[in-house]
Amino acid sequence: MARGSNTALVVRVADGESQKLCKEDIPIPCPTANQVLVKISHVAQNPTDVQSFDRNAFGDGAVLGCDFVGEVVELGSHVTRFARGDLVAGLIWGGLRYQLAGLGRQLPRHADLVRSYGAKHVFDYNDQGPHLVQHRLARPHGGVGNLCTVRPGKANTKGVAAGTHVTNVLVWTAFLKDHSYGEFKWPASKDDHELASELFENLPSWLEEGTIRPNSAKLRLGLDAVSEGFQEYRDGKISAYKLVYEL
Repeated sequence: MARGSNTALVVRVADGESQKLCKEDIPIPCPTANQVLVKISHVAQNPTDVQSFDRNAFGDGAVLGCDFVGEVVELGSHVTRFARGDLVAGLIWGGLRYQLAGLGRQLPRHADLVRSYGAKHVFDYNDQGPHLVQHRLARPHGGVGNLCTVRPGKANTKGVAAGTHVTNVLVWTAFLKDHSYGEFKWPASKDDHELASELFENLPSWLEEGTIRPNSAKLRLGLDAVSEGFQEYRDGKISAYKLVYEL
C-alpha cells in the first residue's frame, strides 16, 4: 500500500552549478521496530544546517535539519514508551551548554544573558587566540587540565597549553549508528549513547522545574522562509535566539 509523500527541502547539486534548496515531495519513511514516525509541525535552524549546505557535506538528495517538534503518528513494533497522538521534540539543542558546563562563548552584549543561564565564565567568541582564556582561567597550579570541545579538529584546538587533555563531543555519537560528515567519520559509541539516554531521560523534569531553560525563538512561517534564514546566519545577524519554522 502506498504510504504517500511529504514536502521537504532537498539539496540538489547539478554539474557546474552551486547547490540549491528545492522544495520537493519525498516518500514518507516506514519506522523500524524501535522507531516512531512523527508528523512535524515545527523545525529549528542550527549553524550546522547552513554549514553543511554551504560545504555540500552530504551531496545531492540530502534533507538537512536536526531539531523538530511534532505528533507521533505511527509506532514501530517494539515501541512501548510512546502512543499515537503524543507530542514529541527531537534533539533540541542550543544554549544548553551554559547550563550543563558553566562555560560560555558569546558576544559581550549577551554576557548577562548567558550568565543568567548558568555560565560562570563568559568569553567573546571574536577574541583571537587562546591567551585571554588562559589568563582568565589561570589557577595557582596551572591552566586548564581538561578541554572538551564541540568543534573537533586541530584548527579548533591548536595553542592549547601543554599537558591539557583534549577531547571532543558531537551529538551524532548519541545514536548507535555510524555517522559521516564529508570526509570525516565517527563510529557508533555505546558509551555516548548511554550518556545521552540518561540526559534525555532527565530533560522533561529539568524543563518543568526550571533547572534548564530553552533559549529564545523567533518564528518564521513555512519552508519558503528557510533560504532567508540561512542568509541571516551567514550575515551574522542571528544572536541570542534561534529561528524556528512553522510548517
